[in-house]
Amino acid sequence: MERFLHQDYTPEDRARILRDSADFTEEDATYTRTLTPAELDIEREQLSEDCILRSEIEDEKKTIMKQFKSRLDPVNETIQERLQKIKTKQETISGALHGFKDHDEGMVFFYDDNGEQVYSRRLRPSEAQKTVMTALREAK
Repeated sequence: MERFLHQDYTPEDRARILRDSADFTEEDATYTRTLTPAELDIEREQLSEDCILRSEIEDEKKTIMKQFKSRLDPVNETIQERLQKIKTKQETISGALHGFKDHDEGMVFFYDDNGEQVYSRRLRPSEAQKTVMTALREAK
C-alpha cells in the first residue's frame, strides 16, 4: 500500500473517504506520528521556554522555602527545648551561683539567687583553706 492516501482531497473529505472505505475503524486508538523538522523546531523552542519557566519557579520556591524555614526554625527550637525539659524534668538556667564551703563535711554547696541549693560537690584541695566568711559562719 501507499504511504499516503487521498492527498488530493481536503482533510475533512479525506477523513470521510477513509472512514467509508476502510474495512474497520478503531475509535480512540493511540499511535505515534513522525514530526516534521518544523514541528521539531517548535517543540525544541517550547522545551527551552518550559525549562526557563521551571527554573524561575524553582528559584521562587527556594526563596519562599527560606522564608518559611526562617519562621519555622524558632518554633522547632522552642519545641526541642520544651521536649528536653519534659524528658529530663529539668531546665538549664544561666545565672550566678553562690558557693558555700562546709569544711566539716568536706563539701561545697551552690545556691542560686533564690536561695535554692542547685548542687553540691566535694571540696577541691585548692579550696580546703578557710576564708573569712567561713570563719564567721562557724562562729555563729
